Amino acid sequence: MRQGIAGKRVGWRQGRKLLAALLLVLIAVVVGGCTTLPPPPGFVRNGGLPKAVYPEAATAEALYSLMVWYEEAMPDSRIPEDWTREVRRLRETTAVSLHRQWAADLARQGKSVVTIDAEGILKLVPEWFGREDDLAEGLRLLELVRGRLERPLEISVPAGECRDDAFWQQAGGKARDDFAAWARDRRLTVPDPSYFRREDLLNAVNSLHGLATAKKQVVEAMAAAQTLAAGDDVVKALDILSEARKKLPDGVSFADLGDRQTMPSFDALLGSLPDTHITRILAAAETALAAAEKRLADGAAVGDNAAQSPLSTLEKTLSESLRVWRNDSRFALALVRHGEVIARLVSRAAKLRTQAWRTQLRQLAERQEYWEASEQFKVWRLYLKEQAQQDLELYSMMRTPDEDGAGMSHLRLIEQVLQEEYLAILPKAMVEYQAVAERAQNIMNKYGLAVASCVMLQQMTSPGGDLVLPEPLLEACRKTDKLLARARELVEEKNLLRTVSVDDMSSSTPGVGMTYSRDLENELRSVLTSFGLWRLVRVVDSGAARSQWGYVIHGGVVANFDGSESSERQAMRTIRRNGETRRRPNPNYRPEDSNNPLLPKEQSSPLIYSQDILEQVIHVKEIERQAHVRVFMHVRGPGVSTLVEVNEFYTKKFVLEESHPFNDVRVSEVKTVYDATQLQAAEAAPALRYDRVWTPGEMLDWARRDSLRMVALQFLYYVNQYPLYLAQRAERLALDGDATEAAEQWGNCYTLCLGLDTESDLVSLLKTSTPPAASSYESCQANLSQQRQALGDLKRTVGAKMMSQMNEYMRRQRQAAAAATAH
Repeated sequence: MRQGIAGKRVGWRQGRKLLAALLLVLIAVVVGGCTTLPPPPGFVRNGGLPKAVYPEAATAEALYSLMVWYEEAMPDSRIPEDWTREVRRLRETTAVSLHRQWAADLARQGKSVVTIDAEGILKLVPEWFGREDDLAEGLRLLELVRGRLERPLEISVPAGECRDDAFWQQAGGKARDDFAAWARDRRLTVPDPSYFRREDLLNAVNSLHGLATAKKQVVEAMAAAQTLAAGDDVVKALDILSEARKKLPDGVSFADLGDRQTMPSFDALLGSLPDTHITRILAAAETALAAAEKRLADGAAVGDNAAQSPLSTLEKTLSESLRVWRNDSRFALALVRHGEVIARLVSRAAKLRTQAWRTQLRQLAERQEYWEASEQFKVWRLYLKEQAQQDLELYSMMRTPDEDGAGMSHLRLIEQVLQEEYLAILPKAMVEYQAVAERAQNIMNKYGLAVASCVMLQQMTSPGGDLVLPEPLLEACRKTDKLLARARELVEEKNLLRTVSVDDMSSSTPGVGMTYSRDLENELRSVLTSFGLWRLVRVVDSGAARSQWGYVIHGGVVANFDGSESSERQAMRTIRRNGETRRRPNPNYRPEDSNNPLLPKEQSSPLIYSQDILEQVIHVKEIERQAHVRVFMHVRGPGVSTLVEVNEFYTKKFVLEESHPFNDVRVSEVKTVYDATQLQAAEAAPALRYDRVWTPGEMLDWARRDSLRMVALQFLYYVNQYPLYLAQRAERLALDGDATEAAEQWGNCYTLCLGLDTESDLVSLLKTSTPPAASSYESCQANLSQQRQALGDLKRTVGAKMMSQMNEYMRRQRQAAAAATAH
């Protein structure tokens, strides 16, 4: 019973608590529903409707910021609809006002490229770019406008202005504090009004910017091209215009800018530059050509380089210009229009060039300067060949008109005229030079002079290229060849053939000097044959006839000729070698445990191996034989008078080794091992050297042959000096004014150099497997090598020097003939 009563009391208390909670919730709902919301900032309640009380000086930024805050801070469900509509209206109105301010500021910054109408709408002014020249400034303004359009309109919340009490008359201090916290460092984006098409305007700006940029490029290209064209750099000017044209869009027009002149001017400039350039070049060429023709007509010296320099400059300028015009398609039409003028100018220039060169050749021929005419003809032919694709390309490009309409090039015509003029000169030159050669050969006995005259004539009749001589000239050339062959024979026989005679030498030992003399003759014959000098340098027997240009080896003395000197030296050397391997049974071998890997070798190996290490003494006897040869003699010949000496000690060593197989061999060590692979293979007894010792006679024979070779090589040096001697003599005679004898010596030198071999290796010409053993051989070889270099240089230049001297001789002969005629 008591428990039931207690349970009822507990339930009653819980019911009361639940009822109290329900009452509290109901009171809270009623109290909350009756709370009055504050009006928007700057408004007061007027009969339940908002009434604006914000200051008239309030900025649009402040009103827009306050309305945005109020919409964000107050839930839409609790704000009366009239209030919401008024707040939205004020926010939109202020947004439009802000946008108008922004548009007005943009129009002010953009100056004339953008304007704003009375309704606040921004408009571009493309006509400004058609009128103004400062396109760079206009593009800068467009970029500024584009930058502003690409960014939305943003404002900073003016927190200070918004805290004015006039905005918070009924909202209270808490709302103002909430706004202050919300507005701290806040920026608001103002939406565009419905009438403003930002994307369309931005696209229009981009389009105008592209068109204005294109016009700027065109204007700049035209200005740069006009500057370059004024400086005669038309190709670069055309390159600039063509590059600008490529960058322009297809069908571009500046009519949208109100510009209808720039593109026509650009096209006109691009089309007129080739014609203008060609006209200017041709006019300058016409002036220069007329001046050159006048100088030639007035009798200017055609051989003077200064007189022909303007013509050469004209040819180079026209060649370079024609090369550019032909390779550049932009000049194609202009080149066709000026084709006749160009053809006439090139024809006149070719005629002037031909006339100048032909006149110069005739003047040289009149003065009988045939060699100068020949050299000048060669220079011109080479010049025509080398400059055919360079300074004289105008003559290669243009052809002469003929009946078929396809004539030869002016270059080929110039060459043909020159050949005809040169062929007209040759007969007189051949008569004169052949007469000089015949007189020198048959009367004056100047065979070198005859060689020089014939060689010069051969050079004049063989200038190279495709020159074809007529039959009369060919017959004259054959006569020249015969004269030259005979003159060379006489030069070799009378002037170049040299003899070498060796007088008997003296010696303290009877017969040694005479024998050495005869051996030297044979050695000289061998060396001269090896070096290809045997035709013009002949060794004659003693007492035979000698040539006037011969070499004489006289006063020779064999001062020392001994091969008996000998010395001995004995020594010993020891070698170690391995003997035979022996084996015997191993007494410690344990066959029952032979497969045990841990068993030592002493017990696992069935055999014991032993080997003797032998030490052998070898007795060495070294015998040194020595021969001494001292020979000196005097050499006299053309351009040489000197003493030749050989003083050499020839040493040869011989080794004799002996070793007794029992007495000189002992066992120095015995190796014992259980593995046969640890021993070396047995070695045989060493081979002993036992040279055959030369006798004193053999030593003397070796020394004799080696010393003879050294004497012959020293003599060879003086024989090879003969061409250099002739060249020095010719130069000295020329300095002394003896042109005849100088030409004679150059002719002799030229003939001698024809047979010289300066290219083969010096050692290979000696035709010996081992060089001489004499200590002086290296210095002798160095002297011969240096001499061969000098001979090689002479061989390369002797022809030009001979013909230069021969030309001087001919000049003096003409002067003497003219003086004799005058008297």
